[in-house]
Amino acid sequence: MNCLPQEILENIFDLLPRPSKLNAVQVCSAWRTVGEAQLYADLSLRFDIPDPSRSDRCLNTLLVDADTRLLNPATFVRHLTIAGVTDHVIPKLVDALNRTSGLLSLDFEASPTAPVLQIHEASLPNLCAVTTNSNALVLQLAAGRRLCALHIRSFMDHQGFDFLRTSLVTTTVRIRLLQLKLTIGQMDQAIGVLKSLVESFPYLAVLGLVFRLPRPRDVTWVTFESMVREMGPWLSRLNNLDTLGLAFTPDPPVPVPAQARTQSQENIDARTKVIARGLVDTLTRPVRRVEVRWNGWMIMEDVWVPIPRCDLLRQDSVFHYTDLRRACAT
Repeated sequence: MNCLPQEILENIFDLLPRPSKLNAVQVCSAWRTVGEAQLYADLSLRFDIPDPSRSDRCLNTLLVDADTRLLNPATFVRHLTIAGVTDHVIPKLVDALNRTSGLLSLDFEASPTAPVLQIHEASLPNLCAVTTNSNALVLQLAAGRRLCALHIRSFMDHQGFDFLRTSLVTTTVRIRLLQLKLTIGQMDQAIGVLKSLVESFPYLAVLGLVFRLPRPRDVTWVTFESMVREMGPWLSRLNNLDTLGLAFTPDPPVPVPAQARTQSQENIDARTKVIARGLVDTLTRPVRRVEVRWNGWMIMEDVWVPIPRCDLLRQDSVFHYTDLRRACAT
């Protein structure tokens, strides 16, 4: 087996279930290198579960000094998910991140009580995609790194958005994916936000925006349809746009009695599709995917295939970069 080419050995390990890989890495140094590269490539460290001991052990493994092993497992990590971080974990976690020089994407769920990670500017030189609920972490990671995909799961106000946009423009080139949640004072501020995004990030291929207004009465079907129409000309300036999601919260109300709610929902979904079609028709190039409110469609020629609500860009759990990466791996 040691005589097999590296590529064939990797293909064999691809077919092994995780428990078998754990056994195989103990056979010899060549198998360990191949096996650990796969075992650690997509890693999840969760400290918000009843028994976080596995994550603790995995984190400690990433901190093993390179001179005591053939290769430090941290060098194999490409995609990392972190959640439930506590104060006592942070020093080790920062140390581990400093060692993951090949990391491409980071999913970080910040704890309300834990301090912000202090990551050295020279660390994570290959990082290109981030999804997090921490605005502060994004600003820190943007410095000196060529981020191309960004998903911020927490709402930010207009001042925070402007600071973030300015920071990204000065430190990052060619952002292609943005999923943001923004709190605005009135509907027409959404146009200003979109205008600044289009002017700052003209290479966007994926754009998901959720706007939150403070008063439910500000979001009506009339204002919603009018706002979407006004967004069309600005969105048409994004020549690479392929995937688009637009939503406002609270949702426009359904003005019917409860007993007619089911039929009304069908009418609302049909009305949303009309709005989405009108938006798509204003764009200068066809898009592959469009989402409006709680409805979304994949567009194949003139066939619109519905997207499940759980897979919409407005969902916190949906990071389009991760979906694309996993689709390419299958």
